Amino acid sequence: MRCAACNSELLENLQFCSQCGAKVGVSEPVVVKPRRREPTLVAEPGSSNAARLVSMSPDGSDGAQYPISGDCVHIGAEHGDIVLGDDPYLSPRHASLEWSAEGWTVTDLGSVNGVYLEIQGKHRLQHRDLLLLGQQVILFETLKDYERDLGPISQHGVLLFGTPDEKPRARLSVVSTEGVARSVYYLCGDEVVVGRDRGDIVMPRDLFMSGTHATLRYEREDESYSLEDAGSSNGTLLRMRAPRLLRHGQKFRMGRNLFRFDVVNAREMV
Repeated sequence: MRCAACNSELLENLQFCSQCGAKVGVSEPVVVKPRRREPTLVAEPGSSNAARLVSMSPDGSDGAQYPISGDCVHIGAEHGDIVLGDDPYLSPRHASLEWSAEGWTVTDLGSVNGVYLEIQGKHRLQHRDLLLLGQQVILFETLKDYERDLGPISQHGVLLFGTPDEKPRARLSVVSTEGVARSVYYLCGDEVVVGRDRGDIVMPRDLFMSGTHATLRYEREDESYSLEDAGSSNGTLLRMRAPRLLRHGQKFRMGRNLFRFDVVNAREMV
């Protein structure tokens, strides 16, 4: 006996075809809908205004828009194609956007305050990475062996009484506008959550930080820490160390300006 839908030989005592799933004795084939793959937006090669920058307002709404044309766009407080003279944290010529066959790349032009790019997915942290969570500029540092294991001390032969040490592996330092660390948090556990009102490190006065903003995890295989956004409203950003390729919808900050990068002339790649 063969299946009426796919003509495969049917096994005995089965109600459904083992090849196509059709019910035995039913002549109508079973229609299996293919899973829809999410399209990827890519810029059309050779398009002049292939992208734009959208200034993000504090409430998350779209503000001013800046079309990007040509192969290179400079941004700064005094010089460039996009001049933002009202931002005291921008350098005269701060950053550039350059077009190549791979897409648009953002490059820091040696500015004082750098460019902070939104991380997507899990990101492995490096020693002295600068993070931006809400309005908090945070320095991540791994600890040396001599900083981690200080050992108990004694005075006149008596051990000093204090909180048991959990042997921290790294620390976060909140960097103020004076250029000094105002708050220091040592990382001991395998998972540390940062947020405005929930988590291991709580910063209740920062209205730009989400209730649960980001999570740091200790990766035992290489003894490093990773950082992942927890679905925050304003994202978790990292100061770039090198030029980075921009994705459609990705956010980055320069000074007090938060931008979203949008591909304008785009086609769907499935």
